[in-house]
Amino acid sequence: AHVNERRLVRDNADEPSTWYRQTRNLVRSKIVLSYNSQYNYPATLNQVEAVLNGRLVGVDPHDGVDLYVLAGLLNSTVVTITRLLVGVTTGSEGAIDISPPSAKTIRVPDPRNMTERRQKAIGDAMRAIVADGSLPPAPGPDGAVNVLRRNLDIAVLSGLGMTAGGATGYADRLYKAYARWRKSVESVEDQMQVHRRALSRRGGVRTGSPVPRAARTVWDEMESATPFLFADLVGGSYEVVDPRFGD
Repeated sequence: AHVNERRLVRDNADEPSTWYRQTRNLVRSKIVLSYNSQYNYPATLNQVEAVLNGRLVGVDPHDGVDLYVLAGLLNSTVVTITRLLVGVTTGSEGAIDISPPSAKTIRVPDPRNMTERRQKAIGDAMRAIVADGSLPPAPGPDGAVNVLRRNLDIAVLSGLGMTAGGATGYADRLYKAYARWRKSVESVEDQMQVHRRALSRRGGVRTGSPVPRAARTVWDEMESATPFLFADLVGGSYEVVDPRFGD
């Protein structure tokens, strides 16, 4: 009733008189963030301007900001860690959803506050990654990183005002912190996989409540050795007779 008066319908209407024809702007952002990608959370370039679906978040640079510089910042470990802070955990596989509202709260260094030389270093590091053909993975559970990622991180940290030595030391701290988080999540996931396999062998499902499932399991073990309740009140059949007591 009165669906044509609802705000969402009015906002997406082609024009007021044809509210039933719904339109929406196509998102063809130059940089794409996925809602989640387990541990890596890359920012990919959308140079073909493909239309993004609902599981992707589009990012466009401000005027005067080089596309490769912004992509480099978004792919740096510095920004990847802030994505973990604003996202919402889903499941136990290290997946963290970063919806459009959450993505807006990611702390991204402003390249306009950096010198042209520092911006160029970040852009060159990102262009080297593009030339390599694949985005370098996030730090592993042992803290190991791809050399392309390290070069990008050093360029970003230097752009924030750190010396080469300071940037190297700070990057190592970031990798160790990320490795601790990732190792902890992977440990939980390994445990969950064991529990799920055991649950599957018992014929259970993840959506079921563990309380009645545990009760059924205990009863299956006890049933054969448990005497029937009120057995002395049962006559020639298994129908329980309601006892009647005199005054």
